[in-house]
Amino acid sequence: MIKVFKNIKPYYIAIIIDIVISYVFLRMMGYENINIMYQTIFGGTPLYIAMLKGLFIMNLSLLQLINIDYITFFIDNSDSLSIRYGSRDNFLKALLKGNFVITGVFIILIYIIWLPMEIVFNSNVGFNPINIEMLIMIGRVYLFCIIIVLLQILLLLKTTKVNTYMILTSISIILAFMSYYSFKLGVLPQLHSGYSNWINIIINILFIIFLIIIIVIV
Repeated sequence: MIKVFKNIKPYYIAIIIDIVISYVFLRMMGYENINIMYQTIFGGTPLYIAMLKGLFIMNLSLLQLINIDYITFFIDNSDSLSIRYGSRDNFLKALLKGNFVITGVFIILIYIIWLPMEIVFNSNVGFNPINIEMLIMIGRVYLFCIIIVLLQILLLLKTTKVNTYMILTSISIILAFMSYYSFKLGVLPQLHSGYSNWINIIINILFIIFLIIIIVIV
């Protein structure tokens, strides 16, 4: 596992550059609320212009990039790793656990990098960098990203890296256009009224469980 994480490190430079560019671009677009900015780059608000769609697709591509080495390492060495972990179930648990951690680091890293920039550029005297609204949004973004990563694992189990990337990129494009509409049963971290937000969260959790079951079966 340590060896795989070392292979991922060079990607951090590209990730940091992407995160900084995302913040600067959204600021130039007139976004002033860090919660809305964070939500936007993951398709939680309507992506009406091409640049916002590109930002969304780029972030999901980076999410694939930082997870792919870990996934392919496990898949390519599945026989030996299954023996090492004692069973296929333990092997899959290690695979999923590693990807869940990598994904969590990715989405938290965005906020950690944005936070000092927001403190410098935000003119709102009452700015509160850590609040319950932001924590809930980070959680919802995490669920959305986990769905993408589970789809990536499932596809890599059945097809090539290139095909997986093309399929997920196509899905990203479709999701970018779906951001125009408010789907209570959708996977995007959109804001809804009343209990609809919690319904959306429950739907995402159920979808995650479904994907995990499919991965275990295949």
